[in-house]
Amino acid sequence: MQASPMFAQIAVNSYTKDNHQLFTYLVPDHLEPKVKIGQLVLVPFGPRLLKGIVFGLDQSSEQTNLKPIYSLTKEKPVLQAWQIELINWMCEFYLASLPSVIQTVHPFLFTKPPALRPNYTISLIPNQPFPKRLGSKQQALLYILQKEGDLPQTRLTTDYQISASTIRSLIKHGLIQQKNHNRPSQAVSSFASTSHLTLTNEQQHVLSVLLDSKMNEWDVIPAQAGIQTIKPDKPNKTSKTSILKFSVHKNQTIQQPPSRRFLLHGVTGSGKTEVYLQLIASLLEQGKQAIVLVPEIILTPQTIERFAGRFPGQVAVWHSKLSKTERYQTFQQIQQGQIRIVIGSRSALFLPFNNLGLIVIDEEHEISYKQEQTPRYLARTVAEKINDLTGSILLLGSATPDVVSYYQATKGDYQLLELNQRVNLTAKATSINEANELPRVGIVDMSGEYRAGNRHTISRSLEAEIKLNLENGEQTILFLNRRGRSTYVFCRECGHVLECPNCQLPLTYHLSSQMTKQNSRLKCHHCCLTKTPPEVCPKCQGSKIKYFGAGTQKIIEDIAGLFPQARLLRMDADTTGKKDSYQQMYDALTNQEVDILIGT
Repeated sequence: MQASPMFAQIAVNSYTKDNHQLFTYLVPDHLEPKVKIGQLVLVPFGPRLLKGIVFGLDQSSEQTNLKPIYSLTKEKPVLQAWQIELINWMCEFYLASLPSVIQTVHPFLFTKPPALRPNYTISLIPNQPFPKRLGSKQQALLYILQKEGDLPQTRLTTDYQISASTIRSLIKHGLIQQKNHNRPSQAVSSFASTSHLTLTNEQQHVLSVLLDSKMNEWDVIPAQAGIQTIKPDKPNKTSKTSILKFSVHKNQTIQQPPSRRFLLHGVTGSGKTEVYLQLIASLLEQGKQAIVLVPEIILTPQTIERFAGRFPGQVAVWHSKLSKTERYQTFQQIQQGQIRIVIGSRSALFLPFNNLGLIVIDEEHEISYKQEQTPRYLARTVAEKINDLTGSILLLGSATPDVVSYYQATKGDYQLLELNQRVNLTAKATSINEANELPRVGIVDMSGEYRAGNRHTISRSLEAEIKLNLENGEQTILFLNRRGRSTYVFCRECGHVLECPNCQLPLTYHLSSQMTKQNSRLKCHHCCLTKTPPEVCPKCQGSKIKYFGAGTQKIIEDIAGLFPQARLLRMDADTTGKKDSYQQMYDALTNQEVDILIGT
């Protein structure tokens, strides 16, 4: 009896109007034992042979005269089962095209991978006698390796001026060897090692709840040491004496799997990051992997510093500022199981983990977790789906949770955990109670300042606080949600405001990169149009062109005039375009090389 044929549903890398759909191909007899879902194959598509991904296998098909799969490109699947399910779900849930979602989940699938730059280490071959006739550079290299041990080739060429030809000659003589070691995209193993901090009672109970994923009944939890259950229909009437609270479904005593979704609502300084660290440490012991999402690239260096210090050699970063080569290298290492923890932006959710145990979304309320380009998605919603597909723990953390997340917690979709006490005593705090108090917030009426004769962009009370900080050797950060110098340009004669012709939004006045009026420009922050500032009004030809509003350039001008001795740094989209600019600014701030940081 002839065996029934097998058919494959394949996403083909084509640029046609139908490339959003799957195409059916016949699986040849010799490939039937080898073809698996998630494999990369080569298929005939019109007159061409194109790559495609196997999304499904069937024993029957209503179509006839189907073309057969030509060959397998790779023996092992390039997409895991949970990634295939995620792609299908995103296409349906977000009405996204199949190619756009595949490109998001695996950005290197249908493109030529970038060439990886070698990372050579040079070492002596043991028990090899040195020849007498060697050049001075060769002798110097052998002496350096004897004294220092194995060294990166880049260090030998830059610090010791050893040429590549000298290295090659000693390799040819059989005296030294060259090994290539691929590293993660960020040198995260270079941070000083740190150890676990002692947890407070609050933190310890939060951690125990997160680790205890095998409880049969959520209600059967002893109300001791401040642990209480909250009724979901009264989320605002919480006990003043409780240290840790978490929400459960009303009357939930039925046998059902415990929640693996948590919302950690902790006040600023309550130690949420330490909970993340110790939770990850426990999961790493089980062979699991973890994703930690941060909303902004600027948060990555300080997060990396803490995580890499705790888990040296196991942490990588993932965000848009990395080069294509760095991202490809990290992607490969995660695929091969060499990386256990990734800290990155929302796109890190799609990395090919094979044993994912935890997804942390820190500052989960931030708007930057929404993807505005196709395919559009919300990181929290995608993380929930990955949580379902992989059985991992999903932990949202925030001092000000998103209203949707908090509502989901009150109705039981998430387990609500709270940290109400701050754990770090500040330098000025003299008691635990004082340390637990949140910083005082003051609101200054700037129109009153103007009437009182203050023509600066900052209030007199803020000026006094900055002066006090400088006298005490402390730093100041000033936030302003506007970059440029002036937020709009206005004609005093006819009232005309210069607008972008494409967006009908006011153009922002920017000084040059040297903070001078020469080469200054008007810019639209929406479509990126730039224009030369006019000398006369384009509407009435009047000459009374005035610049109003204050951006970061104007603020730094004022601050420099008020505090000429202060070391200033501006951080916004105009000053952070270079690849390592965030890291350099962060290092300058943490190394006390900056007195006042002004930024968006």
